[in-house]
Amino acid sequence: SSEYVSQGGILSGVPVPWRKSIERNSGSSSRIATAGSKVVTERGVRNLPNGDVYRGSYRAVDGVPHGHGMYTWTRDGNSYEGEWFDGLRHGVGTYRWASGASYKGEWLEGQISGVGKLKGADGSLYVGSWLA
Repeated sequence: SSEYVSQGGILSGVPVPWRKSIERNSGSSSRIATAGSKVVTERGVRNLPNGDVYRGSYRAVDGVPHGHGMYTWTRDGNSYEGEWFDGLRHGVGTYRWASGASYKGEWLEGQISGVGKLKGADGSLYVGSWLA
């Protein structure tokens, strides 16, 4: 799998079908095309209509979080920073509740799953495996 990075619209070695998609970039964010996955992503800040904020990588075609990024829910103050796949928390990441509690560990298709650490707002700590 190869990666191509566009900075300021300058591209080299990018296959022609992707070049047109990548060159539509306004220059305000970067796009990365990964040949193996055929996913073109941009990095930037997305302010959503409901007030939530996403900072990080997202699919260029539809703006869905994909790659590493941080999502903040303004309604309740919770946030997640880590890996995303097709708009779901997937991989390793940290979810922080406004209460002060947090979970740091593995995620699978949007659910806590795998090895992780849950820290309660009261300082209690659980380290172990989770099933989705």
